[in-house]
Amino acid sequence: MKIRTLGDLSGRVQIRTANEALDFVRLRTSARASPLFESVRPSPGIDVLDRSRVTLDTVYGDPYFLKVLKEMPEGVLGVVEHRTYVKLGFPPATAARVGEQFLVSRPVLHVTPDRAPHYRAPQYDVLVVQQSVTASGKIVTLNAAEFPRSRVRAVPWDLIPFG
Repeated sequence: MKIRTLGDLSGRVQIRTANEALDFVRLRTSARASPLFESVRPSPGIDVLDRSRVTLDTVYGDPYFLKVLKEMPEGVLGVVEHRTYVKLGFPPATAARVGEQFLVSRPVLHVTPDRAPHYRAPQYDVLVVQQSVTASGKIVTLNAAEFPRSRVRAVPWDLIPFG
């Protein structure tokens, strides 16, 4: 079986805790794991992370990638300094059990399609994404609210760390 989307894993995983639900939805939006789904378009973007909260768990146990996220300039791969995260009011990622499912909410950096000439810098938006996740891995997006652009523009975002 080829796995191209998280939907392909529905019914093949067992999610027992809220943290597991958050980790599961982040497979598609974490800077570390999202390249596994590059062939799937459109890309949902990558998680906006408070650098002070980036751990080995955030990068699925990859110590090299942890070092990369800790040392890259602010805004690269969705990582911002703690003071910026708080000052701009980005909501923390949360996950909670609600009945038989989990409710996950987190800010996601998204590249807005631009019809302008190719030489213009990309336009970034931050969406606060809310999803429900079942114990078997079925994900339903409930809401994706746009974060105020005036605050998003305060960060020099870049999705290419080595370019």
